[in-house]
Amino acid sequence: MGALINWLKTLQVWQAITIAVVVLGATGGGYAYTQSDSSDSEPLEDGQQFVEVRKGDLINQITSSGSIVFPIRESLYFGSQGTVAEVSVEVGDQVQTGKILARLDDDTVAQLQKDLAQAQVNLQDATNAYALAQEPQTDLGLAKARAAVASAELKLDQSTDALADIQEPATLAALVELQSHKTTATSALGSAQNDLAFQQVNQASKVQVATDALNNAKADYQVTINKFLGIKLVEAEYETTPDEFLSWHAIDLGFLFAPLQRDAKIHSILAFTPDLVEDPDTDWSEFTVYTWLSLYPGNIYGTCAKLTLVKQDICVRTEIDKSWEVLDKAASAWTAADTTAAKTISTSLKAVDTATTVLNTAVDKLQTTLDGVNSLEIVLKQRDMEVASAQLEDANETLADLIALPDKLTLALKKAELNGATAKVGTAKQQLELAVLKAPFNGFISKVGVVEGRTSGANNLAFEVVDSSIAEVDARLDEIDVLMVRVGADALITLDSLPGPQFPGVVTNVSPIGTNQQGVVTFPVRIQVQTPGRLRLREQMNATARIVIEKESDVLLIPSTSIAGTIDQPTVLISQGDTVTEREVTLGTSDGFWTIALTGVEEGDMVVSTTQAGSSDPRAEFRQMMQQMRGLGGGNSGGQGSSGRGQGARTR
Repeated sequence: MGALINWLKTLQVWQAITIAVVVLGATGGGYAYTQSDSSDSEPLEDGQQFVEVRKGDLINQITSSGSIVFPIRESLYFGSQGTVAEVSVEVGDQVQTGKILARLDDDTVAQLQKDLAQAQVNLQDATNAYALAQEPQTDLGLAKARAAVASAELKLDQSTDALADIQEPATLAALVELQSHKTTATSALGSAQNDLAFQQVNQASKVQVATDALNNAKADYQVTINKFLGIKLVEAEYETTPDEFLSWHAIDLGFLFAPLQRDAKIHSILAFTPDLVEDPDTDWSEFTVYTWLSLYPGNIYGTCAKLTLVKQDICVRTEIDKSWEVLDKAASAWTAADTTAAKTISTSLKAVDTATTVLNTAVDKLQTTLDGVNSLEIVLKQRDMEVASAQLEDANETLADLIALPDKLTLALKKAELNGATAKVGTAKQQLELAVLKAPFNGFISKVGVVEGRTSGANNLAFEVVDSSIAEVDARLDEIDVLMVRVGADALITLDSLPGPQFPGVVTNVSPIGTNQQGVVTFPVRIQVQTPGRLRLREQMNATARIVIEKESDVLLIPSTSIAGTIDQPTVLISQGDTVTEREVTLGTSDGFWTIALTGVEEGDMVVSTTQAGSSDPRAEFRQMMQQMRGLGGGNSGGQGSSGRGQGARTR
């Protein structure tokens, strides 16, 4: 690419020289000059003048027209389907970060909270299952467990045979039956105890969910009361209705927020000495109320039973009632959960008591039968048999637990289930958060896709928010100009609506892919505009960008129309006293109007420059043709550009 750019620059310089040579040659001796040893002179002809050689900056630019766009924008969606309870903005509204734009209805929010709680319970279950699946399982452990089962079976057989040997058959049959009753009662007691433990954990979890919801509702209610009245609630006030609360504090909302309270003297000291407006004899905060009355941009009413609110109007009583209704529902839900938990656990306790009674009865009957035999040896053998039976039961349970441990595939399944449960908790949290849509950044609303009172789906666009603080020019360059532009290049932007000011800019994107329209290939380019903070641009405003592709500072500059001679040996005419002398020069880069002189002239020298050419002058026509060859002149050849190829027109 560097070689191509250098070639374009060289072509540009010598095209300018060729123009000058042709123009000068066409004059047919229009002015007189001398060699360095000549003293003859003639005056300059019309269209010729002396121009001073001076130092300056040579800037090569590419010009492209386009329109203003705002690249930073975000589409907002509700996380789930529900009825839209509130929409607080319209298209074109300015918003600040965090501003609530819309919210779903309370029923949808309650269902989302329930879904989140259930997802969290499922996650805990999946976590426990995965932890159990990770317990080690070895061949040695299985072998030991099987050996323990065999040993327990042998001991039970031996103890049973020993008991049978010292008893008569009838007595042995009775003992076996009583032992069976005891075993059954023991198992029933264990089941009842397990059920009690489960219900205690399960009901505690449900009560905790209801408690969390109640605490959140209390916090929201406190925020509402404090926001409008500056009052910190005590615990008992969470159980009183708004009417009771207002009555206890002697608060008349209609009077408190009446327009008559807008006292200019009080308002003037709010920002500096809020303590001066507080009345110690009232429970509410005068500073809070006066702040609302003086600073809120819309109308604020204490009560609004007979009023129709419009946009930005707010009713204090309505806001308090809404927050109270949520608190009241959460309190009822907590009471129901607590009552259900108490009843369930009570039932489980009764079952444990009943199983204990049955077991004690079986033990007593067995003991009575043994006492009737009146043989200490029988009692001893019975105890041996019980121990052996318990040991066998424990050994079987241990073996069953080891065998039930999952293999690698089962472990992978449990891990996948845990990951899925974790993802569902994240989704449930996100859906609950998205039930209230907030502005992600400062900007304005460009699209509104929801209507208050109607159902919105999870995939329906709710809002599009646009950041208007960052503006870019959406322009296009032709396939030659785009090779000389890089990301980060400086630019100057002018607007059709503001033709005077020029705003600095920087190239932020140069597309590697072009589009072909009727044989003209152009490439999209984005240029960020740096505007003063007080100026607000509008999207689709027409703009022109001059992109700097090269800049050489503090160099000697001569008019391109002063160059004569040949391509191999360019010259200029320099004024020396009363004579005009031809002098060879070495040339550098040119922008089409000015050319860098590397050698042959000095700052302050006066060179002869051609300044005019009529439309019928063949020299002007030739210059225009050469400019067209360089992509400088001519008319519109495609796209939206003002001149040159497509949108990108180079100005040299």
